[in-house]
Amino acid sequence: MKPQRLLMATLLMVGCVDQTEMTESVNEAVPVKAKQESQDVPKKEDSAPVKKGEITQASIEQVFELKTQGRAVLIDTRPSIFFALGHIDGAESFPLKEFTEIKGKLFERVKQVKSEGKTVIIYCANVKCPDSHEMAVKLAEQGYDVSVFKEGWELWKEAGLD
Repeated sequence: MKPQRLLMATLLMVGCVDQTEMTESVNEAVPVKAKQESQDVPKKEDSAPVKKGEITQASIEQVFELKTQGRAVLIDTRPSIFFALGHIDGAESFPLKEFTEIKGKLFERVKQVKSEGKTVIIYCANVKCPDSHEMAVKLAEQGYDVSVFKEGWELWKEAGLD
């Protein structure tokens, strides 16, 4: 079995893609700002409220440009096995399914990236994989502004950027 078919079969098993997606083409990403109301979300009962961060969407062109200029850190939310099989060069693995175990390390890393003035870009397998958006919501709830590259690894690889 070809590596790409093996990867797709595995993605089907873990629920990151569905059967119809295997034959669909991925459209070019268009930057769209995800509108969120600024809300105060309590961090803990005994601490001050945290202002919600903003979630935006990034196109493949924006991701490429920011990455090339060293102005972004990419976070891959796919399971570790898929990260090991291939990922955007320089991306860091923070699987959503391991969030409880990794959240301390993730929050520290995002805090560091933001303090350096860089953009945090989160991605997963493709447009139908919800992991990147779910991770973005978790980070926004902690007050971090993040961008989601919703077309993810599949479009990056399809574009020959791997």
